[in-house]
Amino acid sequence: MKSRLGLLITLALLLSACEFSLAGDLTPPPGSELTGATPTAQPIEYPTQIPDLLNGAQIYVASCAPCHGATGLGDGVQAGELPFAPAPIGDDGLAYASAPVDWYHLISTGNLDRFMPPFAEALTVQERWEVLAYTLSLSWDQDLLGPGELLYLEAEDSLPPADLQSLAGQPLLDLAASLDAYSGQDALAVATYLQSEAFGLNATADAASTAQPATDTEDALENSAAQRGPASGQVRNGTTGESVGGLPVMLHAYEHTSEVFTLESTLDAEGSFRFEDVELLAEYVYFAAVDYEGLTYFSEFVAPADGRLEFSAPIEVYETTTATETIVAERVHFVIEFPAQGRVRLVQLVLLSNFGDRAVVPAADGTPSLHFNLPAEASNLAFEQGELGQRYVPQDDGFGDLRAVLPGEGTYQLIYAYELPYSRGLDFELPLDWPADAAIVFVPEGDISLGGATFVPSGDQSLDGAAYQAYTAGALPAGDSIRFELSGAHPLGGGGLVSLASSDEFLVGLIALTAAVGVAYFYLRRYGDAPGRSEKLLDEIIALDERYASGQVSEALYAKRRSALKARLADAMDKEGRQ
Repeated sequence: MKSRLGLLITLALLLSACEFSLAGDLTPPPGSELTGATPTAQPIEYPTQIPDLLNGAQIYVASCAPCHGATGLGDGVQAGELPFAPAPIGDDGLAYASAPVDWYHLISTGNLDRFMPPFAEALTVQERWEVLAYTLSLSWDQDLLGPGELLYLEAEDSLPPADLQSLAGQPLLDLAASLDAYSGQDALAVATYLQSEAFGLNATADAASTAQPATDTEDALENSAAQRGPASGQVRNGTTGESVGGLPVMLHAYEHTSEVFTLESTLDAEGSFRFEDVELLAEYVYFAAVDYEGLTYFSEFVAPADGRLEFSAPIEVYETTTATETIVAERVHFVIEFPAQGRVRLVQLVLLSNFGDRAVVPAADGTPSLHFNLPAEASNLAFEQGELGQRYVPQDDGFGDLRAVLPGEGTYQLIYAYELPYSRGLDFELPLDWPADAAIVFVPEGDISLGGATFVPSGDQSLDGAAYQAYTAGALPAGDSIRFELSGAHPLGGGGLVSLASSDEFLVGLIALTAAVGVAYFYLRRYGDAPGRSEKLLDEIIALDERYASGQVSEALYAKRRSALKARLADAMDKEGRQ
C-alpha cells in the first residue's frame, strides 16, 4: 500500500513542470474588502468512471499546490500572497472531518471570501472528482491501508461497497463510526481503505504500471485562440427589490493568482452593465464588483461561453443599518484546552445569520458593527483572520469587528481564541449580544468538568484525534449570559489541539479545528435543547414575529427561520415530556 500511494505522490511532483491553464486561488487586489458574495449553487454530478488519481495529481500540482502546498498543508509558494493561511486540506484533522461531496461543491462553485475561483467551467465533472480524489489521498494514512484491506476482505459481505456515490456524503470519521463491527484504529483502517478504493487508488495504481508518458499540453494552450466579445450582468437592490443605476462597475480578469486586467463601466438606469470587446480566454476567470453604501459587492465567478461572458445571477446590494436586532448566532462553540501550567485557553467559533434585509455596518469610521465580550482577565487574543488594531477594535469589555454582516443565513463566521489564568477552577460569564440557537462546549477528557445551569453533559467527542467531553445548551435569548464553571486540577503541561509556539501554526490549527467542531456539532444536534428551553424558544418565535411584522425581516428568511425554531420547539417539548 505504501508503494502505491508513494508512486502517486512521486508522479505528482514529477508532473509539476506541466503548466495547466486553470485558475488557482486568487490574490486579492490591494485594499480589497469583501462582502461575502454567495456563489451560484451547482448540482451534484458524479463521475462516469473511477477517478484517475494521476490526472487529479496533475491538476492539483498546477492549480492547487501553489497556495495549498505539495502535500496540502497550506504552505505553497504563493501562500504568502494571501491575507490568510490557505486551508490545510492535506491535514487529516480537516480531511477526516470533511464530506467529499462538500469539497466537490467548493471546487465547483469556489469561495470568493478566500479568493478561490470556481472550476465548474474550467474542469469537467470527471476532472473535478479526480482532483478531489487526489486531495483526499494526501491525508490517507498509508499505514492503515494494508490492515484496512485485510479487515475488509475478511468481512466484505457485511460491509458497505466501496462505491464513490454511496460514500461521497460521509466524512471519513462518520464512515468509521458507522462500521459497527469495528472500533478504534480498526474502524478507521477499514474506512480509509473503503474511501481509497471508491476514489480510485487501486485502479490508478494498476493503470500507472502500464501508462504511457503524460501528454504535454503546452502546445495546445499556446495555440488556443483569444476571442473577444461582450460581458454583461445585472445589479439589484436586495432590500428594495429595485434595480440600481448610475454606479461604476468593475470587471476583473485573473489567470492563476495574477490579475490580468480590469475594466470599468457604468450601470444603466435599469441596473444592467455591459462591457464590449472583452478579451475572453478559457484559462481566465472573471468576476464583477460594484460599490454601494460603502461596501463592495461581488458577482459569482464565471468563465466565457459561446463567445460571451454572462453573469446570470444578479449582484445583490443592500441598504445599510447599524441596528443588530436581526442578527442571530446560529452556532456558538467553545473548545477548552490547557496550553501551559496555570493557563486555560478558550477557542471560540461564532456563526451569525442576518435575518433582516439590510447589511449591518459600523455607525462611523472606526466604530465596530459587532461587539464580542471577553472575560476581564483574557489575554493572548488571536484570530483566524485579521489582527487587533486593524479589522478588530479593542473595547473595554472585549473587542469589536468592523466588518459588515450581509443578509442571509451563515453570512458571518469568526474564529478566535484567548487565555485565562487557571488553578483548580474558573468561574465567569459571557453576556450574549444576540440570541443563540445553540451553544456547545468541548472540555478535554480527564479531571476537568463544566458545571452550572447553562450546559448539560452530552457525551464524548473526538476533535482532531483528541478526546473531549461535550456540553450543550439550547436556545439562549439576547441578554442572557453563558456561565462557565470549570473545576478540576489543571492537567500540568497539557497540550491542546493547537499551540501558540508560532502564530502561523496556531492559525492553521484553528482552521482544522473548525472542521472538527463542525462535525461534532451535527452529532450533538440530536441532544436538542436542555430541559426548560421550550419557553425560551417560544420567546424567540414571538420576537421573530414582531420583527417580521415591523418589516425588519424579509418574508423568505422569516419563513425559514420560523420553521427551524418551530422544529426545535417541538423537539424540546418532546424531550421535556419524557423527563
